[in-house]
Amino acid sequence: AIRLISKYIGRDWNRFYWQLPFYPTRGQEEISKDIKHINEKYQRGDDQAMDALTKWRRFHTRAKVDDLIHGLEQIRRFDIIQIIERRVLKPKHSLNVDQEEIDPRKKEIEDLNRKLNRLFDKIRSGTISTRDTYVYSTMGLDPLRPSTKSASLSRASDLNSVRSISANLEKSLDD
Repeated sequence: AIRLISKYIGRDWNRFYWQLPFYPTRGQEEISKDIKHINEKYQRGDDQAMDALTKWRRFHTRAKVDDLIHGLEQIRRFDIIQIIERRVLKPKHSLNVDQEEIDPRKKEIEDLNRKLNRLFDKIRSGTISTRDTYVYSTMGLDPLRPSTKSASLSRASDLNSVRSISANLEKSLDD
């Protein structure tokens, strides 16, 4: 914003400098000395404006773009305000919007992360054995039992044990 103002303000820089706030407060005599020194040091308006705004930024410990815009309003340089809004404030806003759109599935990722943390807690506490392999499904975690061609789950006892393990895992993860 300072570079844009310096480029477009021309000889109005000294009127603008008078309108800028300073914290801690600078007296009128110090501001007059600043302007006189800058006038003697530089011949071109944009160099003078750049030096004045750099000095303002150094002396005003709470410098913000809003302070610059307010000063420009005071000297009625709305053309520069429009340039700042187009080139500085709007792109900054669109960057914030882009950052929000980077991860649209944030809630889903956080939910999955929570479930994984609970799984690791169960493994650490010994509730779940790490030698078993688990698969994630929409119903929760289920043990994956590799089967061979000769193995069959047709026996009711095998099927019931798989169901009870699955139910226990779902219940323990919901806790």
